[in-house]
Amino acid sequence: MISRIACVFLLSLAVLTAAQAGPVTRREVLAAIAVLEKDVTSTEAVDAATVVARFGKESDAVLITVGAETLPWVQTDMPEAERKSGHC
Repeated sequence: MISRIACVFLLSLAVLTAAQAGPVTRREVLAAIAVLEKDVTSTEAVDAATVVARFGKESDAVLITVGAETLPWVQTDMPEAERKSGHC
C-alpha cells in the first residue's frame, strides 16, 4: 500500500512539474538548491523544490534513482517479484 502511495506521489509530482513553461537553467537550479540548503522548512523551499524536481526531470545530465537504499519504506509491502522488477 505504501509503495502504491509513493508511486502516485511521484507521478503526480512529474505531472505538476511538466506543466511549467521553459526549461530550468543551471543558474536557477543552483539558486533553488541554495534555498533548500539554507532552510528546507521555509515557504520559499516549496518553490525551490519544484525547480529542482523540474531540473531533474528535464535535464539529460541528471539521473534520479529511487531504490531501497534511498527510500527503504517504499518497498516494505511489495511482493518479492515486484520489488526485484523495480516497477510500481
